[in-house]
Amino acid sequence: LAQTVSFTVADDLETTWSAPFRETVARLVAASPAGLLGHLRVVASPAPREAHRSFHATFCATWRRYVYVFPTRQSAREERTPRREIDVSLLNEMLGRLVLEKKSPGVDCYAFARDTVAGKDSHVVFRVARAFRGHVPRVDDGPHGGEEVVVIELVADRFLRKLVRVLVATAAREAATGAKPDVLLALAAARERSATASAAPPNGLFFAG
Repeated sequence: LAQTVSFTVADDLETTWSAPFRETVARLVAASPAGLLGHLRVVASPAPREAHRSFHATFCATWRRYVYVFPTRQSAREERTPRREIDVSLLNEMLGRLVLEKKSPGVDCYAFARDTVAGKDSHVVFRVARAFRGHVPRVDDGPHGGEEVVVIELVADRFLRKLVRVLVATAAREAATGAKPDVLLALAAARERSATASAAPPNGLFFAG
C-alpha cells in the first residue's frame, strides 16, 4: 500500500515557507530508499497554483472533530472537574441545540473563545455536538475496574482558540446545576466571556480528525 501526501503553499507564504519547506522535503526524499513501505517517494510535482491572499491553510479542512473526556466523579488528582453528578442527557440536549443552528453563519462562539485576534470571525457551524457516558479501563484495576467518564464529541467547520475546553467546562457546569437546554445558546448570544467557565484541563482533549 502507498500513501500520497500533497502539500500546498499559499502565495502569501511563499517567501517564508516555500523554499525551506521544499529543501527539507527534498532532503528527506533523497535519504529515503525509494519504493519501500514507510519511506518517501516523489510521485508527481504539479505546477504551482496561485491562491488568493485571503487563503489560509485552515480552509483546507471542511470539518474537524474533537473529543473531550472527563470523569463523572471528583478525585484528588483532578482539577475543575464537576463535584456534582452531571445529568448527561441534559448535557447532550444542551450541546444538541448548537447543531440546530447549523445554517450559515452558525453559532457566534465569541463567549467561549479566549485570546482571539481582534476582528476575527467567531461564528462556528457545528455538525455534531453530543455527550454520552463511557468507560475507561485501567490495567491495574483488573477486568472489571476502570473509570466512568463523560465523553463530549464536537464536529465543526472551525474551532476558535480554547473553544472546546471552555465550551466543555461551561456545559458541564450548567448541566450540573440543572440549567435549561438552551443555556449555551443564550450565553453565546450574550457574547460575554466572563459569564462562561474557565477552560477545562487540556489533558482531557483529543483531536480526532
